[in-house]
Amino acid sequence: MSDVLTWRLAKGTTRDRADRLASSFNARGRFSAAVVDGPSSLEIHLKKTADLPAHFRKVELGISTFGRWLPLQSALGEWKAQLDRVTSQKHALEAAANLANIPSTAKADDLFRLVNTATTALALCDAASISQVAAWIEDDCRRQFGEHDALAYVRPYEAVAALQYVELLARLEVIDVEEYASMLDQGLRPGLLAEQSHSAVSANYFLIPLAIAFPDWIGTGGGSLPFQLLFLLRERRTNLPLPDLRHLVIWRASTTAWRDLADVDDARAGQWIRLAPVRAAGFVEWYVERLNVLMERLADPRTTARLGILRPLDQVRMVRTVMQLQDLVGRMLVTSDHFARSAAAIQVLARFDDLGWQFRDIVDETWLATRAAPLEADSEVGGIYESYRRVIQKAVVDELLAGTHGVVTGDTLKLSTGREVKTVHYLGEYLKAVRDSIHGFNVEKLETTFGSQKGTLPINLSQLAALLWLVFLADPDPLLNYFRQS
Repeated sequence: MSDVLTWRLAKGTTRDRADRLASSFNARGRFSAAVVDGPSSLEIHLKKTADLPAHFRKVELGISTFGRWLPLQSALGEWKAQLDRVTSQKHALEAAANLANIPSTAKADDLFRLVNTATTALALCDAASISQVAAWIEDDCRRQFGEHDALAYVRPYEAVAALQYVELLARLEVIDVEEYASMLDQGLRPGLLAEQSHSAVSANYFLIPLAIAFPDWIGTGGGSLPFQLLFLLRERRTNLPLPDLRHLVIWRASTTAWRDLADVDDARAGQWIRLAPVRAAGFVEWYVERLNVLMERLADPRTTARLGILRPLDQVRMVRTVMQLQDLVGRMLVTSDHFARSAAAIQVLARFDDLGWQFRDIVDETWLATRAAPLEADSEVGGIYESYRRVIQKAVVDELLAGTHGVVTGDTLKLSTGREVKTVHYLGEYLKAVRDSIHGFNVEKLETTFGSQKGTLPINLSQLAALLWLVFLADPDPLLNYFRQS
């Protein structure tokens, strides 16, 4: 990455307004900014002076019951003004107090009441009452589900605002000079995206680690824009109605697929091979550490700069692409409907295909082994991934081939139509054709595969898609380079 970035301002930008914009960079403390005369317009030269704080900063909780959650309360100081505007201490405490009235059973309706009540309490919680509300929720989670590990994360305002700044810079690239000059002259803090929402901007980051072992339930979480609490079971619970708090709230425990899981075991046909971390808390902490690295890349304008030139539109394109990909993976993992899960997997794989991890690559054992090497070499969690990657990829390939009208010889597939093709190329063509049939119903593309295939998708395709997300998270730069080069 270049030490100095150049941002070429729109023609017609006055020196006074350029100075105002430079001062906004200097005030934030991450970059030093200077206005210089460029070949055709004024430019701002940026040099990085400080790192962003971690997007999700872990709060070390106390050991004793009394005051255990006070460190979290203290950590929310910089958010107090924002929380006071959108929360209600009275309603948060009332919701938390109602937790004790919910029976300690495994019935779906009671679980929904518990989780929905806890969610409401956290969503309405202000900085002054968070320690009391969190303590009540922790006690009731223990009463309902047994011993667990509690984790708390806060989002420093500066880290959240950094992503908003990416949006602002991109906007200034395309709107009228006078319009953005007016924005600068007002000197107001730009409103954060979805500032009053506690799901799209917070919980979605944690859907994936909480659901990675589904349907073995490993924990739940909740919070708001500034903070997130996670309660991770020390012993995984199987056959509960729903895997995590968010899905339970959405579906209200009414989907019949969740009701009768008593006869489901790992060996039964019709269930995907799930990845079950040995210790939920350790896996989630590793995940958040890697997530912080990714968020730093997304907020750093150097990630998409080319030859030292700042490119805000490419930066915001990268942010929105990755955020959509993350959201798709999370939603895929928290559904038990096989059709919905497979359809979501195709959408996830399509996003990876767009970024250069092609459909034919993901069914190639050599390619995936190379890409997964950083994840599998990780000293904390890598040990569980190599064998899982081999099992999942083989299961996907075997099921795809079982649905193919043809004969495999070595790495070649002879189709019933007489066509001979490399196996990985054919399987990639088929998966890509399924994606194309969703997006454009391109008959010409479908003809090369659908006549030779039964039209099925492997049940473990979603697990392969989730594994690719973890591979990406372990080493995001190769894919993020797409936005610098395109």
